[in-house]
Amino acid sequence: GLNPSNYVLYGNRSAAYCRLAKYSSSLQDAIKARELNPQWPKAYYRQGIALQCLGRHIDALAAFASGIAQDNKSPQLLAGFVETAMKSPLRATLEPIYRQLQAMQLDKSPFIITSVVGQEVLAAGHFAAAVVILESSLRIGTCSLKLRGSVYSALSTCYWALNEVDKAIKYMQQDLQVAKSLGDQIGECRAHENLGAAYFSKGWYKEALASHRYQLVLAMKGKDTDQAASALTSLGHVYNAIGDYPNALASHKQCLQLMRQMGDKVGETKEVGNVGAVYLAMNDYERAIKCHLEHLNLAKLSGSKLEEAKAYANLGSCYHYKKSNQQSIQYYENLLKLAQEVGDKSIEARAYSGLGHAARCIGDYRQAKRWHERQLEMALFTKDKVAEAKALLNLGVIFDLLGDFEDAIKLHFAHMKIAQQLGDSSLLAKSYGNLGQSYWNLGEYDEAVKCYKEEVSIFRDIGDKNAEAESLEKVNYFVKLLNTNKNNLILEKCTYSKSYFKSNGRHNIVSRHKPLRKYSSI
Repeated sequence: GLNPSNYVLYGNRSAAYCRLAKYSSSLQDAIKARELNPQWPKAYYRQGIALQCLGRHIDALAAFASGIAQDNKSPQLLAGFVETAMKSPLRATLEPIYRQLQAMQLDKSPFIITSVVGQEVLAAGHFAAAVVILESSLRIGTCSLKLRGSVYSALSTCYWALNEVDKAIKYMQQDLQVAKSLGDQIGECRAHENLGAAYFSKGWYKEALASHRYQLVLAMKGKDTDQAASALTSLGHVYNAIGDYPNALASHKQCLQLMRQMGDKVGETKEVGNVGAVYLAMNDYERAIKCHLEHLNLAKLSGSKLEEAKAYANLGSCYHYKKSNQQSIQYYENLLKLAQEVGDKSIEARAYSGLGHAARCIGDYRQAKRWHERQLEMALFTKDKVAEAKALLNLGVIFDLLGDFEDAIKLHFAHMKIAQQLGDSSLLAKSYGNLGQSYWNLGEYDEAVKCYKEEVSIFRDIGDKNAEAESLEKVNYFVKLLNTNKNNLILEKCTYSKSYFKSNGRHNIVSRHKPLRKYSSI
């Protein structure tokens, strides 16, 4: 047998297997050689050849690129990379680019070749392979700041698509620095836009505000109306998320004005919905309903099923808050019908969520539980972690109302785990709030107060003043109860719990930073 630590022997056997057309065995040996000595370029070459022979061209490109990063002077690795690119399904787009590079005598530049191919692999949706190729490009290196900036930008897109937001942010920040160094105002504006969206997705509202403000200033300097509109709507979303409704309303109204000036009907439809969402958050239900009826009408005219769905969801929320449960149910049923017509499981999950809330509000907790279980099924089907978190939160609340506090706690912990995985501070705060409620109901009062204090702390950190004030009110209420009247806690516990769940919408809000609606998971 082979010496288990001799990587050269594994590399040679990989080549022999390849000549015998035993490509899977060849690949196994190449991987073994690479594991034994990650600095040996030949192992990557063998791996690339075996993958190419197996028809796995995208993976082969990633292997060759990793090899070039180890030895950027190897003509063999570069030739293998180019040959694989030309045999791959990307040939139609890559061949004309490669001919252009040949004409410019850039076809022997390992950085240029790998970065160009990496960006095409990204465009084709092979995000994990694109990461390997583009990070190899960075290791190969270039003197051109502009070219490096384009790779940073592409890598941030890859990681965003892979839902690895922290890594995406790292590359967005590097992209921003390059744009600043080059005096590239358009690139700087784009980088701020991307960073704002990434910070927002993590619930880092202060940072998101700063980025979108820079974006707006740069857009106005450059007279770029599209970017200005994008910055204004994003600012509106952030202001809405932190409860600064006057600024949210002003931002969305300015954006709406720009959309109308540009004659952008799709943009106008979205912004009318966003203005309505702010009115809903402000408890101005009549204005919210007026906006969302216009939103619905515009969505139908433009044929946008997604905007139509948002309008139904928001109208359902408006009537829910007006305590007009039958009208609320009617809009959620319209939403469900639309979701099933277009086969969109995400929209279907929103409909079940709304129907669950409506059932809960009329006191039918068993039916609410069934709707939220359907919501969870849809979320699991779509593999959407945010939607899964929303469904778990809603089920946790229902189990609490049904008196099953221990199972409610399990659901809240499952919700918390997802919030931590996503790095979403806002979701995490809500997990602590719900856990506090369940612990209180279970009679674990000190544990409950700890959870509520944690909730206050997180809302304070992210700058959500309204939520912080509401959470602080809860802490003070419960601490006062603990200090004054331990004997009557059980009675207080039950009455507070039920009235709280019925009256306090925020307890169930899991907005995931999309201010289409005020209500949880819609």
